[in-house]
Amino acid sequence: MALQVAQGILSRVPNNMPALLVQGDAQTLLGRSDDAAASFVQALKLEPSSVHAKIGLGRVRLATNPAEAETLFQDVLQQEPRNANALNNLGIARDLLGRHAEAQAAYRQIPAINPDMSAAQVNLALSLAMSGDTAAALRIIEPIATAPDVTSKIRHDYAAVLALAGRDSDAEQILRQDMSPEDVRQAMDVYHQQRLGNQGTVPSVPASLPTAPQRPQSNALPADSPNTIATPSTQVSRMGTPGGLVQLGTFPSEDAAKAKWRSLPYEPRTGRPAQPEGRQRDPAVSFTELLTSDFHHVRLGFAPPPGRRASCSRAGTGPFRKINELA
Repeated sequence: MALQVAQGILSRVPNNMPALLVQGDAQTLLGRSDDAAASFVQALKLEPSSVHAKIGLGRVRLATNPAEAETLFQDVLQQEPRNANALNNLGIARDLLGRHAEAQAAYRQIPAINPDMSAAQVNLALSLAMSGDTAAALRIIEPIATAPDVTSKIRHDYAAVLALAGRDSDAEQILRQDMSPEDVRQAMDVYHQQRLGNQGTVPSVPASLPTAPQRPQSNALPADSPNTIATPSTQVSRMGTPGGLVQLGTFPSEDAAKAKWRSLPYEPRTGRPAQPEGRQRDPAVSFTELLTSDFHHVRLGFAPPPGRRASCSRAGTGPFRKINELA
């Protein structure tokens, strides 16, 4: 809806700055990263100092060019040294570049600016875990991840830290709450590779990033929420991407996202909503905060590319369409 409204305005006034920014944010949420980048680039031509456009473009560039993203976030901080969103995304860019100590320095500035921004603390914990300090990482993330109203996304980040600390059984137990056995296995494989990287066997930040979801399987959507590893559709995964994800819709809360999924017509043959074979009843739900708006996304996991293609072809005409219309 936001995208349609923005495009309607831009069809009449091509250089409407607010509409360009709304369009870029909406395109990012839908995984249309090239279109989003074009919107933000056009906005910056109109207003080179736009903080919103720089952060939006930087988030898109994180998946493909973290060095450029870092420069954009640094530009924002030259204008607004206390911009917590820019600091958080700067930390993500530096983590992706393998400069974990510098990333942690950025995250550590945020509590003094925005003490309620738990995303920065989760990102700090992930960064510490990737740099080998799992004890400090657990001290930070455990109180956040064990809160009563914690999202599945933060639970998955907690599982990643547990796995990097060698507590595989605890990590698997957490992942099984939201993921199929095959997805748990794939996620654990990624964590094990990262753990070897921390010991000097492989690079600490793999080159593979979620592409074109996340976050169809979309380009990574860097956000001011924690960057999940087990469900990387809309966020940059800093430890690789197990399987793939297809986004089906965007909703105001995790409960609303799952409720819509459960309301879909059931297939008489299987007794469950039409969905990729072998997947759990509840899909993955991830969280994104874009400047002033929060969104939850319904996504389904796919392992082999043929399964993704087949299921995507059904999404436009089958029951999934009822979700896509809300996106």
